[in-house]
Amino acid sequence: MAAGSAVEPMERGEWRRVSRWSLALVIAMLLPYGLGAAMSTPDQRFGGLLIGLEDQYSYLAKMVQGAHGAWLFQLPYTATPHPPIFLYTFYLLLGKVSVLLGLPHVVTYHAARAVLGFITLLVIYRFIAEFAPDRKVRLLAWGLTALMGGPGWVAMLAGQPTLLDSLPLEFIVPEGFTFLMLYTLPHLLLARSLLLLGALGVWRAGQGGSIGRGLIAGGAWLVMSIIQPIYSAVALTLAALMVLARTIELRRLPWRSIGAGALAGACAVPMVLYVMSVFAVDPTYGPWSQTAITSPGPELYAITFGLPLLLALGGARAVLRRRSAGEWFLLLWLAAGPLLVYAPTNAQRRLIESWQIPLSVMAAIGLWQLIGRWPRARRWLVGLVMALLSMTYVIMIGYHVAALASRWPPLFQDAGLVKAAEWLDAHASYADGVLAAYDTSTMLPALAGVRVMTGHPSETIDSPLRRAEVEMFFAEQTTDGWRRDLLARLRLNYVLYGPREKQLGSFDPASAPYFEAVLSADETTLYRVAVEP
Repeated sequence: MAAGSAVEPMERGEWRRVSRWSLALVIAMLLPYGLGAAMSTPDQRFGGLLIGLEDQYSYLAKMVQGAHGAWLFQLPYTATPHPPIFLYTFYLLLGKVSVLLGLPHVVTYHAARAVLGFITLLVIYRFIAEFAPDRKVRLLAWGLTALMGGPGWVAMLAGQPTLLDSLPLEFIVPEGFTFLMLYTLPHLLLARSLLLLGALGVWRAGQGGSIGRGLIAGGAWLVMSIIQPIYSAVALTLAALMVLARTIELRRLPWRSIGAGALAGACAVPMVLYVMSVFAVDPTYGPWSQTAITSPGPELYAITFGLPLLLALGGARAVLRRRSAGEWFLLLWLAAGPLLVYAPTNAQRRLIESWQIPLSVMAAIGLWQLIGRWPRARRWLVGLVMALLSMTYVIMIGYHVAALASRWPPLFQDAGLVKAAEWLDAHASYADGVLAAYDTSTMLPALAGVRVMTGHPSETIDSPLRRAEVEMFFAEQTTDGWRRDLLARLRLNYVLYGPREKQLGSFDPASAPYFEAVLSADETTLYRVAVEP
């Protein structure tokens, strides 16, 4: 076998099969959202999101910023003034695309997720085909990569929401689970495609390609770093592992691979340096950057990936007996994954990005070896493994359908909120701050071009303090002087008073002379600060 190439060449029929499966998977992931849209009523509109509501609303809020003309990003969930920065360009541009297409932002969001999901599934297959030894292995490895979850379904069926005092990783780490990424986050799908395409370019350039291929790979990694800067660490790691794999194969330094990796890797660094400099000097973005996305204990990773890891041990033994630089690269990546997720950074969990791929390839090799012992049980073994690994997401989608059927309140927006947001979008701007309850504030910047004082656990600076201040604002015993001081200090020009706000306390802004009602709809009233505090 030529180093790094597949034993069996890819054929059109193989591409057609993967394309059909990819299309079917993408359509299946749109269906729960379509069900939610069908359940919208004039009084309750489906918000278009099912999981990770705070984060996904924040991405829609970034689209709204772009739709309102912004080319640079500001924190919409932080009321204190701060400068715009070059970040979240993907969503700013997607908001502009939404305007050009004349589509609601949430529709554009899911359209991008579907298109980029389909592309990403094809890119993953092409990447696997570069390194997998034969067709049946790469098809199985691709299926594992696309559908693999963890044992969270066991905890769910047992009525336990956590595993080892943590939410199951397959619910909170999209970088580690392709299905979750396909189900939720279009920007990560594009970043992954660019990561893998860049890695393919580096690998091919190291095989004997021109310097132009290394430059193209660098271009892919540059755009990837703009979308998701932390992925640059993964890209640099892959470049280093490719050099090591070729060194093992050739038993000398592969200078062509070193040059290609250095060239492409250098393109992934500038955006990281820019972001680090912003976080180091700006008093608003600095605290935001300290949000911890650290890894849980290794025992949770071991439980989560236990079954594929057991299968991968058999695959690793087979690879060790062969002299294939491509398979060696995957094996080295598999071994490096546990080191990456405990790297000295507060974004450790993100560094598991695409690690499913080497895990799935090695597991597929190991599973086929196991099948070789019981060939008559092939379908049963493959079906059992796929069922065990994908069960979490089957149950999760079922749970979301049940939540929609029961009209779970966080998934829907009441008519009063929608009308207030429409008024604000037409009459207010990002210079205008809005005070509202936390849950209301989570949704509001995704519906209108305004900023709020709370609403997101990390994009709201001093989030616990701001939530407490909102609750105090609506408390009966709070003085008007304190309320007016808060509005002036945080430059809040509007107060939204609806069902969620009424639950926080008995204070009604209608009783205060420094508010004037500008909109009343259903149970919601929007007040403007009429008198300067």
